[in-house]
Amino acid sequence: MRKFGIGLAVSMVVVSFGISWSMAQDLSPIPSYYTQTDFLLTTPGVEGSALGGFVNPAVYGLLPAFENRFFWSDQGAKINSLNRWGLFMGGPHLGFGVTHHRKNLLVAGDQTRKVSITDYRIALAGGSEAMNFGFGYGWSRGDVDIFPRDNIFQAGIVGRPHPVVSLGMVGNFALGSSHRTGIFDLAVRPLGTPTVTLFADAELGEKDRLENMRWGIGAALEPLPGIQLVGKYRDDETFTLGLSFSFGRTVVSAAPHYDDGGELSYTTYGLRGGYPTRNIFDRYFKKNKRYLSVELKGKVSYRKYRYFDKETHTLRDILFALDGAIDDPRIAGVALSLSGMSISRVLAWEIREKLKGVREAGKRVVIFIDQSGMTEYHLASVADRIVMDPEGYLFLPGYRAGLTFYRGTLERLGLGVDVLRFYKYKSAGEMLSRDDMSEADREQRQALIDDRYALVRDEVSASRKVSGDRFDAWINEGYLFSAQDAMEEGLVDTLGRWVDVQDAIESLEGGKKKMVGSKRLFVEEFPSQTWGSKPRIAVVYALGFCAMDWGIKARQLEKIFEGLKKDKGVQAVVFRVDSPGGDGMASDVVAEAVRKCAEKKPVIVSQGGVAASGGYHISMYADTIVAAPNTVTGSIGVLGAWLWNEDLGSKLGMTSDCVKAGDHADIDCGIRLPFVGLQLPDRKLTPEERARFEKLIRDAYRLFVHKVAQGRGMTDAQIDSVAQGRVWSGVDGQEKGLVDVIGGLEKSILLAREAAGIDPQEEVEIVELPQKGLFKMDMFKPGIMALNMKEDPSWLYLKLISEHSGQPLPVLPPELYVE
Repeated sequence: MRKFGIGLAVSMVVVSFGISWSMAQDLSPIPSYYTQTDFLLTTPGVEGSALGGFVNPAVYGLLPAFENRFFWSDQGAKINSLNRWGLFMGGPHLGFGVTHHRKNLLVAGDQTRKVSITDYRIALAGGSEAMNFGFGYGWSRGDVDIFPRDNIFQAGIVGRPHPVVSLGMVGNFALGSSHRTGIFDLAVRPLGTPTVTLFADAELGEKDRLENMRWGIGAALEPLPGIQLVGKYRDDETFTLGLSFSFGRTVVSAAPHYDDGGELSYTTYGLRGGYPTRNIFDRYFKKNKRYLSVELKGKVSYRKYRYFDKETHTLRDILFALDGAIDDPRIAGVALSLSGMSISRVLAWEIREKLKGVREAGKRVVIFIDQSGMTEYHLASVADRIVMDPEGYLFLPGYRAGLTFYRGTLERLGLGVDVLRFYKYKSAGEMLSRDDMSEADREQRQALIDDRYALVRDEVSASRKVSGDRFDAWINEGYLFSAQDAMEEGLVDTLGRWVDVQDAIESLEGGKKKMVGSKRLFVEEFPSQTWGSKPRIAVVYALGFCAMDWGIKARQLEKIFEGLKKDKGVQAVVFRVDSPGGDGMASDVVAEAVRKCAEKKPVIVSQGGVAASGGYHISMYADTIVAAPNTVTGSIGVLGAWLWNEDLGSKLGMTSDCVKAGDHADIDCGIRLPFVGLQLPDRKLTPEERARFEKLIRDAYRLFVHKVAQGRGMTDAQIDSVAQGRVWSGVDGQEKGLVDVIGGLEKSILLAREAAGIDPQEEVEIVELPQKGLFKMDMFKPGIMALNMKEDPSWLYLKLISEHSGQPLPVLPPELYVE
């Protein structure tokens, strides 16, 4: 809004200067706005088209894509002649227009001479949805002795500071003389939509006083999409009535012009082509004629690279497309192919929830599967019709949670390990120090698995209309199904390939439907009709281990939240956390940044597959914490581990030596393994040193509990009772007070809208941070080199332990978050 005010002030100064200069000049060679633009039914700002850009070059900044318009008039015309016409073309930021006027001039007696003038204009524009600036240059060819003309420079502005208001100003400056004119327009949409638009415009030219200013007022009504009725009255008591009708990419219009006596003077006609506009044919006559087709081959993730990443599908894009299908009257249903899809259980659940919304909107869902496991089938089960490849299979063994133990491996390698674990459920170090699960770890893992199984059992049973016992039999007695067996068991509805899905749709719908991609949805195909900037909600991602400069990149996130705190254009923040924790300092840096941001605007945390330990730490200061029912959350606790070179160095022929000043200076003196970069001390901790590290870890735990209690509005004792490193499912986390709402990213965005006071019907702009980048830097490496061990979670876990030997680490073991 501040930028809008500055731009408006600057433009008023420029235009006012031009007008004040011109008021003392002679007759202007700049053609009058009202005599040149009778093709324009409303005002430049309302029109927002290439035609409007001819008058005000800033309008070209509003165009979403290319369009062209041709207008003509029957004013003084004979049959098969065009005395008045205009051609206007433009796209985003650039436009060109030409008008032609021809008439017969009486020269002597009854003799006449044909005279004409052609005016040309070219313009550039730029800006934002709220404010656009434009500059244009105009020249003329023809009988300039009859039609006074001068080359002109245009400077214009169109501001839309609010969804119901549009303001426009343009100054025309003659380049061969000192003549100036100014044009102003104002429009108001009382309902915030094109249904009713009230507008006014005015022109102030040479020697004009305000009382002599030419002006016009009018209204435009759009009772049905693409059908516009316009009425405009001018100060000379003439008026115009207009009708335009959209066929989609083509719009036709006609406007009779009446003189001050109410007699018809002439009629202008228009023909427009270009990007599609809303119309009654798409909304009413093509209703339920299409199916949205979505192929999810590849990885479903949060973000993707801008280029060379076609097989990554983002959660936001999928949800956006499904929302578009719900709102598009032409879409009767959605067809999804899960063939070749890689997806986590939580993202699958979120997409499943949105597909439930598709069905609740009265639209059908058809899903194709071929080789599917528990996660894929859980997602597919929501469909009205499941189509399975005849050569495919279903593998439904249930769920398990295992752990790989490295104690024996470390001993054989000659590595010593001392796990500093002091809390019952904080089991991240067990994989290094044990060869089986502790009873506490077994307890919490079993609870997670039971909740996960119960969720899928309940939802699949409800969708497929079978009992829970029948589902248990599928898992315990069947578990591996051929396509034919799956159909006989009622797991799927029909057999066929993806190309046969249309047959299944025809059977389901009773007729053929046209398959379209997401780019053919209303929300993508037709430009937004909202004026001005939309309210903005930022979605910030914290993905991976908590670390300062890798994983979640805490330093970067701190800067992002600092910027969002100050950004008045962002009304609320959704913080998507999918992290198993890691470095306690990195977690706290982000948590503090979130807390400070939440003091200025709503911050909603959306927990993904895992938001536990350090991942919970960065969540704790949000206004609301949202988690999926199968999210892994909690694990409020810390541990430490001391990994040292017991015999590995001698096996590799490596030794180390050092000098020191200080009794404990040699605590981390040891070998560094080449290629992998691990630093290994040559000795274990002394009892005194171990006691000091224990105190550090216990202090870190108490502080962690205290901060969570502050963030959650609970007591330290209440948090400690559900802490001790215990992990919880999202459902149990809600019961224990660690989670507020069960839902996904979409639910979090809805809560953010509500907290920010944004009207539920108002369009919002989602800004995702941090950006992924242009392309993956190692994409051109040979295949064998692309297998980067530094992306392996187990390796990253060991790296974390090595880099923070003995220090408090709020982190989970890899198997709790690797799917």
